[in-house]
Amino acid sequence: MLTRRQKTVALAAAAALVVAIAGGGLYRAHQKRVQHATVTAWVLEAGTHLRAVLGGEPGSPGMADQPAVPKVLEALDARHEAVAKHHAALRAHSGALPRETVDAADHYLIGAREILRLYAASRRHHHFTLVGLRELWEHMGSRYTQGPGWTTEAVRRKDLLEREYFQYQNTTEAMARLLEGYAEDRARLAPFLDTSALPDETMARAARARALEEVKKLTVEMERLRKLPRP
Repeated sequence: MLTRRQKTVALAAAAALVVAIAGGGLYRAHQKRVQHATVTAWVLEAGTHLRAVLGGEPGSPGMADQPAVPKVLEALDARHEAVAKHHAALRAHSGALPRETVDAADHYLIGAREILRLYAASRRHHHFTLVGLRELWEHMGSRYTQGPGWTTEAVRRKDLLEREYFQYQNTTEAMARLLEGYAEDRARLAPFLDTSALPDETMARAARARALEEVKKLTVEMERLRKLPRP
């Protein structure tokens, strides 16, 4: 039979255990709230970066603004890198959240990361394709003022231009395919967080149409050049 002291000690131990269990539960709940808020912030920031490029923010460097081109391209790369960093962090620190929440955020961040990466690549190749076109047309117009190396240089410039255009076309069409599936990635998040601040399907569809229309216009310019007799 337990003595009064032993009973007191036992009751104190039991109370301490209850407090510890309750405290552990509160800590886990707090940790879950903090993690959810962090992941939400990462997703919303990715949406902000997407909105900037899909909404037509200045980010299409052309031939007329040569000094601004490096800064524009650097800013686009920084957007991609910021989302890539948050996606890596999600993969490393997602243990406190339900698997469904993590999976939805993971899909959205992957999609946003790749759209931003391909957008930056598309802008870069678009710019250098335009530059290559201009310089090649200028070279073609100098046929009668250049020396014997004119033909070799013309062929070299044409080959470089074709490669640049090929990369532009591929990256832009790959981005367009991702934009086609953007609405699904956004919808997966809806059960877990408020998606109203994220770019919607209408914006993604409009950006996709603009990108593909731009490819068509540049293809027309390339076809004009291709119709010329090979130097």
